[in-house]
Amino acid sequence: MTRILIYGTELTSLICAHSILDTLEEVEIHLIDSKAEVGLLEEGPGIIPVDIWPILPEGWYGELGSQQPTPNSTAVRRSWLEKSCATRLAERGAILHLRSITEKIGKSTIKFEGGGPQSGSSLTFDIIINQIKPPHNSPIWKGGTHSSGIVSSSISGKRSDGLIEEWWNGETPTRSDWLQRMEWKGPDPRNSLTNDIETGRRLARKAISL
Repeated sequence: MTRILIYGTELTSLICAHSILDTLEEVEIHLIDSKAEVGLLEEGPGIIPVDIWPILPEGWYGELGSQQPTPNSTAVRRSWLEKSCATRLAERGAILHLRSITEKIGKSTIKFEGGGPQSGSSLTFDIIINQIKPPHNSPIWKGGTHSSGIVSSSISGKRSDGLIEEWWNGETPTRSDWLQRMEWKGPDPRNSLTNDIETGRRLARKAISL
């Protein structure tokens, strides 16, 4: 059986894991993250390009509840999508190590420290995957959500629960009804979901072709 370690539980890592599970029959996948929960701290862009939902195979995510996109939705709450993808990974047999860090003690041997039953133990992997981070010169975008229905930014989308998600990299729009404020680093929020999904698939293809 091939044993694979994937760093991170962001969307790119989750997609990479699902892609590998769809390709390899005998595989054991581990994902590791220092965060206590998938999608806990950072809310990234959830803008959905026109007419491409479902953006993922249905077997890669579960019920999104009030965040399940409708034919009129142009955004999805990204953290909920990530949690849903992680839940399906666990159901498919993947092992998630949260609140954990690693120390490399050999060419392919990793020592785990932190939460969970693997803390203090070492595991050897056939493949170790580090996800690609945005270039250092990528712009920093600010974002926010509100329920007024009045759009202030040129980059926006409407979630199925009625909230508007907006992003900008200049002066913050003046309004007093922000429900959540966000920050994200990358080239363009409009392509963030599709780019991260393709990156995850590409990482999977590269890893299993070695």
